[in-house]
Amino acid sequence: MGTHQNGQFTISSLDKLFELQQFDLKLHALAVRWYTKLLLKAVAEAHPECGLDERRQLLISESALFHDIGKIMLPNSILYKKERLTTEEWSLLHAHPFFGTKLIELVEDEDSEYLRTIMDVCSYHHERWDGKGYPYELCGQAIPFSAQIVGLADAYDALTQARSCKGRIEHAQAVQMIVDGECGVFSPLLLDCFSSCNPELYHALCVQRATHEF
Repeated sequence: MGTHQNGQFTISSLDKLFELQQFDLKLHALAVRWYTKLLLKAVAEAHPECGLDERRQLLISESALFHDIGKIMLPNSILYKKERLTTEEWSLLHAHPFFGTKLIELVEDEDSEYLRTIMDVCSYHHERWDGKGYPYELCGQAIPFSAQIVGLADAYDALTQARSCKGRIEHAQAVQMIVDGECGVFSPLLLDCFSSCNPELYHALCVQRATHEF
């Protein structure tokens, strides 16, 4: 994707920050990118009115890599805490989209559409269709479609991968939890497409668990 040398901080700089993340954060970002690709393909095939041409799909899937970039500003004591987080720690964790937004505001790049997509994904991937997400409590179509898709991919990976504070959930249960709204409410359109690409998601999950690669 596009980078240039005129700005003090470019998208390539985000790539370098991404490379400095802890292994499991990088693995999560790569997994979310892959699940995002699968969801984008399903949406593009079922709903051409969404305008997801090849370039738009590429912009969104590559932007998914940076959805959690704000977490680099959080201490490991929060990110890898095995015990339940305190109220203050939850507040800090839930602020990572805001931290990421502030970081991306420092970026200059010639590919303004790509940069805008990164900003949207980073800022709004935890917003939910019913307005009960965070940090801005947007609802419905007020949430950029790119962030809606990445948010769904993020929820699936968060459920199916083991974390310091929880074990992993198997594919079928994770899918049911998402459909039932246990990870927040997603748009009916996205949930339909999510269901249609379940075999591809499960295959990608199996590959990830076997190789730690995407």
